[in-house]
Amino acid sequence: MNLKNMITRLTSNYNKNENSNIYKLFSILAPEVECLKDIFEKIESWQGIKNAQGHALDLIGDDVRQERLGLNDEQYRPMLRFKVSLNKSNADIDSVNTAIKSITEDNFIRLHEGYDYINEPASIVIRLKSFDKNVRYDLIDDILAAGVRANLKVEKQTLDRLYIGSVTLCGETTTVYPYNIRTIENKATVYVATGYSAGIETIEILPKR
Repeated sequence: MNLKNMITRLTSNYNKNENSNIYKLFSILAPEVECLKDIFEKIESWQGIKNAQGHALDLIGDDVRQERLGLNDEQYRPMLRFKVSLNKSNADIDSVNTAIKSITEDNFIRLHEGYDYINEPASIVIRLKSFDKNVRYDLIDDILAAGVRANLKVEKQTLDRLYIGSVTLCGETTTVYPYNIRTIENKATVYVATGYSAGIETIEILPKR
């Protein structure tokens, strides 16, 4: 509430002249009241993931049990939105849709059942406008029912290079994204590298970007 609004709310038996004592008193109080109003509006706004920053986001993370893990605010928000979706999920199509959209945002087009779209049972196809290397696509596996595989279909690939790599270590497989690629329709240069290790602690995948 600014000074003008405060003065107009006074009844007519008060002297509203700028030289009056009541006007001078309100001119001192008005900036403080306006400051408190801004603070309360910020508190209300920061209760949501979209606008919260810093420690306020950490408090939300404590509520949904999602640690920050060294991420900045912009990277942390999709993780929080996904965790909220995961906590509410019952692994049906609507839940998976909501969870995927929480991390891919406007990049998400549509979700299809794999049996109808690529003739593969126990799978889903996630259509995306483009591939964003900053998105944690690996989180999608957490929202799916056991045994259901996720396939990413990129409608428009804007990268000029595409790196695909896989490593097998003593029976355990580590996949470097993008993964589950069936058909690549892209004019970009594609680099493919594989490696196998038996007792070797370090393995390097080339080429490097």
